[in-house]
Amino acid sequence: MRFTHETLPQRVVFAAGGSPSAVAAEARIAQALGTGHGTTRTASAGLAALREVLGAPRALRDYGMPEEGIAKALEPIIKAIPAGNPTPVTHANLTRLLQAAWAGEPIS
Repeated sequence: MRFTHETLPQRVVFAAGGSPSAVAAEARIAQALGTGHGTTRTASAGLAALREVLGAPRALRDYGMPEEGIAKALEPIIKAIPAGNPTPVTHANLTRLLQAAWAGEPIS
C-alpha cells in the first residue's frame, strides 16, 4: 500500500504538530502554493484546492482501499515511521489520520 499524494494534506497537518521546523515548512509550502500570503490558509488547504482543480481523487477509498484496510495498515506504517518524526506517532493518532485520508476529510 502506498501513502503518497492520497494522504498528503492529512500528513501535513499531522506532522506540523507544533514543531517549529514543521510549522515553518508548512508556511513555505503554503507560500509556494499561493495560499500563505497573509491569509489564514494553510499548506493542507492549498493542497486540497490543487486536488480540486486537478479533479484528483480525495480519498483512499477512491483508490479501492477498503475501510478494514485501516487496521491492517497500522503496524506496517508504524514500523516505517522514522525516529525523528516531528509528531510522535501512536496507534490512536495514526488511526485518525488514516480514517480522515480514507474518507477524504480533513484530519481532526
